[in-house]
Amino acid sequence: MAIVLSAKEPSAAPLRLAGFVLLAMMAAGVLCTAFAQQGARTRASAASAAGYQLSSGLDGPTLVAGTATFYADDFQERVMASGDPFDMNDLSVAAANQWPLGTRLRLRRAPGSPWDSTLTTEQRSEYFGRSIIVTVQDHGDFTHALDLSRAAFAQLGRPSEGVIRLLIEPLGDGKDAPAVTR
Repeated sequence: MAIVLSAKEPSAAPLRLAGFVLLAMMAAGVLCTAFAQQGARTRASAASAAGYQLSSGLDGPTLVAGTATFYADDFQERVMASGDPFDMNDLSVAAANQWPLGTRLRLRRAPGSPWDSTLTTEQRSEYFGRSIIVTVQDHGDFTHALDLSRAAFAQLGRPSEGVIRLLIEPLGDGKDAPAVTR
């Protein structure tokens, strides 16, 4: 009896497997790139919401977008980081972690607050048409751009709103600037 060895064609299975592996690696690369780009957009959006620089130029002011809340009764008369007692009725008081104590900031309400749609036409005109100047006198345990005194917050929104979106312009010493302007 003779044993006959037949010459088989090389199997296509290893080539098919290599093709699937290559295709899977390409798909994983595309997905990783998409997730990385989405993460970058999310981080940029979060940075903007937290109050990081939006625009600046040699011929224009630096504007920062951020959100603000207010602090009031629970902190009344407590000593701030500046050494002064907190007064919730003082239009010039702000707490911020992004700017050093003594920094003056011009604030203007910006669209995008959660309660914008509940404002009357008159309130819209009043709050969006006004700017105020505050001085950073305190720091705090918060991640949003500013905590304002109740009086300062009330110049730009209803205290019942709780949070508003702002455009923030850091100023020079500006000691002559009025606290509220139109």
